Amino acid sequence: MDVVESGVSREFEVLSTKLVASIEKQATLEDQMHWTDAALDRAKTRISELEMAQRDCVERMANVLQEKRGAEEETQALMTRLVEETRLRGQAEAEKQAIEKELEDLTKTLFEEANQMVTAAQHERDRAERRSMQLQAQLEEAEKLQKSQQKQLEELKGLLHAVTGSAAGALRTGENGEEKGGKRVRRVFRSDIAAFQEFQAFFSTVNVQKRGGEQGGEGQSVQTAQNGQNGGNGGGGGLGGPVRVSSPSFFGLGSPTGTSSFRDWKFIKRCIYEDIEPTLRLDSAPGLSWLARRTMFSAILEGQLVIEPGKVGKGGIICSLCGNSCTEEGNRRVHRFRTSEAQNTMKFYYLCGYCLRRVRSVCDFAGFLRQLRDGVWRAEGDGEGIKAWEETVRLREVMFWSRVGAIEGVEVATEERQQKRVGAVKELYRVYRVYGMSKAYILFSRGTSVRVSRKDYVYGRRLSGLNGIEVDCTQGLRINKVTNKVVDIVFG
Repeated sequence: MDVVESGVSREFEVLSTKLVASIEKQATLEDQMHWTDAALDRAKTRISELEMAQRDCVERMANVLQEKRGAEEETQALMTRLVEETRLRGQAEAEKQAIEKELEDLTKTLFEEANQMVTAAQHERDRAERRSMQLQAQLEEAEKLQKSQQKQLEELKGLLHAVTGSAAGALRTGENGEEKGGKRVRRVFRSDIAAFQEFQAFFSTVNVQKRGGEQGGEGQSVQTAQNGQNGGNGGGGGLGGPVRVSSPSFFGLGSPTGTSSFRDWKFIKRCIYEDIEPTLRLDSAPGLSWLARRTMFSAILEGQLVIEPGKVGKGGIICSLCGNSCTEEGNRRVHRFRTSEAQNTMKFYYLCGYCLRRVRSVCDFAGFLRQLRDGVWRAEGDGEGIKAWEETVRLREVMFWSRVGAIEGVEVATEERQQKRVGAVKELYRVYRVYGMSKAYILFSRGTSVRVSRKDYVYGRRLSGLNGIEVDCTQGLRINKVTNKVVDIVFG
């Protein structure tokens, strides 16, 4: 019994010990479970936070990827544009190099030509100065000879009057007129137009300047003609031949003196605009370059243009001003001009008969203006300014006739033919030049027919009550032929 009780007691103690141990273990496990639950709650909370952060990150990544794709597309477009711009830049650089090379060549050529022109101008100026001195001496001798001859003429006149007395029935020449066939022929010039007032201002100022500075002119142009005292054209030379000295300063082209430029005068501008430029028409000259046109224009105004005859070879020659053939109807002799007397350095330009008359008429007019400027032109008696104006009008009329194709100096067979020319062409010049109209009314005598080569320049309207037509003055018309009953008008 005791043994059993002792065994039970030991077993009870063992079980009690195990129970206590299990209770402690359970308490420990409960504590661990409590801690684990707390850790699990914290972990769930963290997981929720991480999941939320992950969703935000995914959304941001999606936005970033979308922006990346847009940036890649933009980058690709920029790369394409960069390639195109690079190609264009290379092309532009190549063109720039070509233009720079061409500009360098042109600059070099221009400087070479300028140096040649300066050298030639210097030689011409030296030659002109020497010739001016020679001509001054010749002019003094000519003045002495003229005074001597004038004195002898007065003595002879006195002797003649003393011997014969006053002869009856002699022809009498009045001022600005002459006796022809028993009738007095006289031109009447208008003095109430702007051109006359401008010429008066120009002429009076030039006379004042010449009286104040006759001894101070250096390198001025002197040109005398056979009828230099009455303003004739430059066809024949006074004192046995043409006398001309080049001037480096005409119309303001490098004036060595302190006088104002001739080209500033309204009258000179009017003459250049209304007569010289329309007569030459250098802007439409096919055989002249831009530089050659300027050189020719300056040479004409300065008196340096040289016109001389020349022969034609087997091939044809084209006119430099109009582009037409210079060898019309088998004519093997033509004229050519150059802008300097140095034959070995200047180029020749050929002229047809029509353009030759135009250039010569302009040269005569420019020479007369130089005579007025240099004080070479003189008129006998009073009214020198009026006579100078009349000579100016005559030379401007010569330019008009050369421009329209009429040959001045050709004698008309009958008085009726002359009247037809006056009625057909003179009225056109008066309307076109004085009133500045683009239309003209050409009148003919009764029974006169008109043959026109370009119908589109004739308006076709017959003038009521008159025998005439209405034409366009701006197309360069010229009277080609005038016969007894036909007037041939050519345009263009």
